[in-house]
Amino acid sequence: MGSEMCIRDRARVPKDINLGILIKQIEPDFNLVECFAVPASHKDSEQGAHQADLPVTFIEEEKNKSLGCVISPACQLKSVFFEALTEFVNVLERYTLADILNNEDELATLLFQ
Repeated sequence: MGSEMCIRDRARVPKDINLGILIKQIEPDFNLVECFAVPASHKDSEQGAHQADLPVTFIEEEKNKSLGCVISPACQLKSVFFEALTEFVNVLERYTLADILNNEDELATLLFQ
């Protein structure tokens, strides 16, 4: 009964679960391209910068010339990808779990046929 009570205390109602926050908590990273990530063996505070509350780390090309893409120092696409990723998460942050569960009966029918 003790562990059951603990789980019940931590449970939240769907209207209190923000989708953007949820995805940032459960997704290990958002590394769309290799220049977004420092390999695990190279992660430390000097080699990357956590960007805009997203689990994305840009490689600092000057310090890590051997890591990542050859064109990374001159590439402008990574800033476009980062902007798109930021907007993706911003959209998710406008919704809660309750917003996407308003057709619960229909979903249950489809899932449990």
